[in-house]
Amino acid sequence: MKIRVIMLCMALGGSPLIPAFGAVIAPDQHVNGISQAELTANWWKWMISYPAATNPVLDTTGQSSYLGGDQASVSHPGVFFLAGNFSGAEARSVTVTDNQTLFLPFINTVSMIPFFGSNEAEIRADAASTLGTVTGLFARLDGVDLPLPVPVGSLSDFRQQSAVFSLTFPVDNIFGVPGGAYDSVTDGYWLALAPLDPGKYTLSFGASASGTPPAYPSFGLVQTYEITVTAAVPEPGTWLMLVAGLTGAGLLAGTRTRHRSVPSLKSTTVIARKPPNSLG
Repeated sequence: MKIRVIMLCMALGGSPLIPAFGAVIAPDQHVNGISQAELTANWWKWMISYPAATNPVLDTTGQSSYLGGDQASVSHPGVFFLAGNFSGAEARSVTVTDNQTLFLPFINTVSMIPFFGSNEAEIRADAASTLGTVTGLFARLDGVDLPLPVPVGSLSDFRQQSAVFSLTFPVDNIFGVPGGAYDSVTDGYWLALAPLDPGKYTLSFGASASGTPPAYPSFGLVQTYEITVTAAVPEPGTWLMLVAGLTGAGLLAGTRTRHRSVPSLKSTTVIARKPPNSLG
């Protein structure tokens, strides 16, 4: 009995060294000190930690999308996770801040010991067979294909495969897998997008996978997010530094020009498509 776990999502991130707003991050670049391959494992740890009632991949409106910034199950500082879906085509709304990198998979899968193999080589082969050949990768912001960073040639270059990691399934997980920790690997196509400027955007992405019939059927998904980006609120320490800086600037200006006023300053998944035969 098996459950093929497959994901479709997408990730948008920033440029390698000095990310431009809304720039796609090259697949070999780290995001806030974490490799994108490691982020795929963290994404799975994050997603599987939620029960069906609030799980982001089962969300049909965006009411659970805020969980993308939740750090409780795994740390992903400065990164906001977006989820795929089960239905094949869905739209959600979400609000993020202008200091958060977006990360999600176009399409991906996870494979675990002992359900899909008894060692690393076997679960990697299982994951690759689940995907088969992936085509039709796309990512559009407001209807325009996202430009890729030089020298990346195509979205096919954005495949990520994690190292073996421990994936803990809670008792009430959405797959009905017996609760516990299982050695796992991810395989799929992901993107990271640098923080967007404040405003409203429509992000859509998708892909198709051939699978490896008859054991691994084909599948494909499209996901759309209506994104509202708000300005991040500075941390208390940042406010203190800003006030101290402005105060110093005011004192300095006052000592140099007694008779001039100082101007004010301002700043500003799919998942699981391992057919529900259950694991085990």
